[in-house]
Amino acid sequence: MIPSMVALVSVPSESGIRHRRISVPMVEVLLDGKKYFREADLAPPAGEELRAMCRPKARKVLAARPVKSADRSPSRPRSRQAFEDELVRTLGEPV
Repeated sequence: MIPSMVALVSVPSESGIRHRRISVPMVEVLLDGKKYFREADLAPPAGEELRAMCRPKARKVLAARPVKSADRSPSRPRSRQAFEDELVRTLGEPV
């Protein structure tokens, strides 16, 4: 088995920055006690590794308010004559 060490990395997420432990192959020169550690030097993870990575929350789409057709548009004419009369009232007499 290849000897390994632990790298602490910062991962940006929606709720801020999360610190994760990543196992990488051992490179003695990099062991500095700040970012790279021996596995034995760190305390065991406190349940953080057991939790699934947080998924972004699905955002609710707010439904648009219903538009009352009677308030916004004229009532639908029932015949051609009624349509022409309503058009004349709305636009005025043709030129």
